[in-house]
Amino acid sequence: MTDEKEIIVKEFRDKFKRLVSICDRLKTDYAKLEASKKDLEEKMKRRDSDYQQLKLKYENMKTVVSLLDGKDKHDAKIYLNRIVRDIDKCLSMLLD
Repeated sequence: MTDEKEIIVKEFRDKFKRLVSICDRLKTDYAKLEASKKDLEEKMKRRDSDYQQLKLKYENMKTVVSLLDGKDKHDAKIYLNRIVRDIDKCLSMLLD
């Protein structure tokens, strides 16, 4: 080979090595980003679940407050106590 051809081949090899190095680095970065994405998706699912539970609790509290606001406050408390007792009885039957 002539000197000119050797120089071209050497430059090509150097550029190819750099390209392979860049490709490897990008693959590593991609794997890290995929792991981070999965982690964020799991966090988002947990937050959504927490949000739904809090929303349900809020709606229940609004119902209770609306029952307790007014003249029938005492009757509402008695009614709620009766419901709680019925639920407790059902749970005890299920657990026996």
